Amino acid sequence: MAVTPSLPAAPIGVDVGEKTLIAATTPDADPAGAFVVEGHDPRKVFDYLSTAVNTLRAAGFETTVGEAQLTAAFYYRLRAQVLDAAAQTVEWARTHPNPVLVLEDLSYSPRPLWEVRASTNHVGEWLLPDLQNALTVCAKEAGIPVRYVAPDGTSRECHRCGERGKRKEQRFRCTNPECHVGSVDADRSAAITIASRGEERVP
Repeated sequence: MAVTPSLPAAPIGVDVGEKTLIAATTPDADPAGAFVVEGHDPRKVFDYLSTAVNTLRAAGFETTVGEAQLTAAFYYRLRAQVLDAAAQTVEWARTHPNPVLVLEDLSYSPRPLWEVRASTNHVGEWLLPDLQNALTVCAKEAGIPVRYVAPDGTSRECHRCGERGKRKEQRFRCTNPECHVGSVDADRSAAITIASRGEERVP
């Protein structure tokens, strides 16, 4: 669905993560109404991979071939979920007139799954850029433009008043006493902030 000159573009902010793979919404939306693809299962799959790799290593013999086979098998399973999450998001975005997908401009270089296979602490270094790439490819195939915005503080900035608040795990709390937001899901709030920043970038 390409943007047409006769209708205003609709920025769709997309926040990617490990627990919540996707949170997507528009600038003026209620966080509770955001489109969400949960990431509990992909994280569990990655945990299985890292456990299996470390178990192999603990056995005390050459594990390169075994680790390669394990990583390849888990990659295809994880990759399928990444592609499905991206496809669902783009399909949801197409329900809006003239959507423009707005993503954070991630500054770090993606790492192959092979490099992070043994540590659950580094799954995001593969997962997040891979999600971003899948979203970009799916959006362009659907004729939806993609824009990038600065990622600084999107999950710690109130989506309504702009106050720098506090984040604890999956919750964000606005510390502005004059703001009605209070405590909200941090990923959904971040998606609204991303969408709002994207309003300045879309035609």
